[in-house]
Amino acid sequence: FERVDLHNGLKIVFASLIMLLYDIVIEPVATKTDMWWWVNSIVPFQNYVAWFLLALLFHSILKWGKLIQEIP
Repeated sequence: FERVDLHNGLKIVFASLIMLLYDIVIEPVATKTDMWWWVNSIVPFQNYVAWFLLALLFHSILKWGKLIQEIP
């Protein structure tokens, strides 16, 4: 995302949404392969909220903590 001309905040939100999408896709697979389970096989909404918030935190740390070098 570094080469895309967007505000850093939008990059962080977009990357976090991609992580959330990954969780949405993997949940049915994980429950069918007994990696984990949910009561009544229903994924609670707060699972997705937590994924998104943690992704925001991690991407913010990476971006603003200068842990990722800028691509020239």
